[in-house]
Amino acid sequence: MPFEWAQFLDIAKFLLDQTKTNSIPQDAAYRSAISRAYYAAFGHAKVFATDVMGFIPSGDEEDHILLRDHYKDNQKPEISRQLNRLRQWRNQSDYENPSYIINENQTKTAIQQAENIIRTLNY
Repeated sequence: MPFEWAQFLDIAKFLLDQTKTNSIPQDAAYRSAISRAYYAAFGHAKVFATDVMGFIPSGDEEDHILLRDHYKDNQKPEISRQLNRLRQWRNQSDYENPSYIINENQTKTAIQQAENIIRTLNY
């Protein structure tokens, strides 16, 4: 059975829930949840674009840009914008200085955007 990228949203939500129990550090949970939300949306969008829209992945990091461009060029600019926002938040979560603050609202927004992308591209 093929992997369903949307399952990463379950992990993102789980991590967000764990911040309320203090079982793991909040900052680590928020950062990891945002990263999983992005990859849920990106992976789902890439499979959809490949299966339905003729997208041909390069198989490397360039796919992150190529995929956004593909959606923009194929009359789905909002998907492109949302993927771009999620990618920016994921980069901040994964690479920014630890003094960069990520909070619960930003994490919830990232999860909601990923859900929206997946819902819009469900086939």
